[in-house]
Amino acid sequence: MEYVLNKNPQMHSSYHKIHQKNCPRRPKKENIINLGDCFCPYEAKSRAKEHYKMVSGCKYCCKEIDYQK
Repeated sequence: MEYVLNKNPQMHSSYHKIHQKNCPRRPKKENIINLGDCFCPYEAKSRAKEHYKMVSGCKYCCKEIDYQK
């Protein structure tokens, strides 16, 4: 599965959200960092932490890692 990371943090939490590439709630193309093909959401989170300290999964497509430390 391919994952993307929102460059813009959430206003209420300052977390950058991780989405599956086919998620209907993913950000616009100009606002994403492509994380590539990952085995699971946890691998995507590990890659996302290379870009931002505070990352979390989309509550619709990556609920396993939604606000998990």
